[in-house]
Amino acid sequence: MCNIDWDIVQKFVHTLVWPGLVLGLFLTFKKQLTNLINRISNESANIEIGGLFKAQLTQIEEIKKTINTGTPLSSEQTQRLVSTTVTIQVEGIKLLGEEYLNSSFDQRRIIESNIKEFIIGLTIDDIGSLLISTHTGHRIAAAIALEPILQRNNIDPSANVVVKNFIIKAIDDDNSFLRHEAIQLVFQSSILTEELKEKLTKKRLTETNHTIKAILNMYYLI
Repeated sequence: MCNIDWDIVQKFVHTLVWPGLVLGLFLTFKKQLTNLINRISNESANIEIGGLFKAQLTQIEEIKKTINTGTPLSSEQTQRLVSTTVTIQVEGIKLLGEEYLNSSFDQRRIIESNIKEFIIGLTIDDIGSLLISTHTGHRIAAAIALEPILQRNNIDPSANVVVKNFIIKAIDDDNSFLRHEAIQLVFQSSILTEELKEKLTKKRLTETNHTIKAILNMYYLI
């Protein structure tokens, strides 16, 4: 899977608030936007897509034709491009989460790195479907993605109800990978750490995974 050039789209969207500059900046981004659309098309080949997303891809190809004529994109076209990019990013993260479950230690480190590259520009709302997914791999990917998203936007995990509930539920999950990521997220927040103190105390005594137990013991030494 190749990375999505989210920054390119983001920069172009920001130029739309300055209509007088759009044409010149559009010409600057023309080649990069075309490359982005090509990457979206390439990425879609790796994803099982439904009818709605196929329709999105058709619209994206129309946008590509518009770009090739040298005509600046409208705000609607740009937002459509952004929306499709987000869809590709989230679907890519899902696939990586599925791969994570059956990977070796070294492969998991690579997958974690790839997930963190895929989340460039994404928000908590963008990965909302992963946070409520019943698929363990998707939830692991969501937990890995949350750390940089929260840090980049300076959000405390306790401040978002969906994130907080996701973490609390993940702490008790049967999958040790998910529990590990969830515990790491708890310790990003002094508020959440304090709120879950009783739960963490019990977890310290009952946890069977040595790595997670070591993290909990380290917390109690601080």
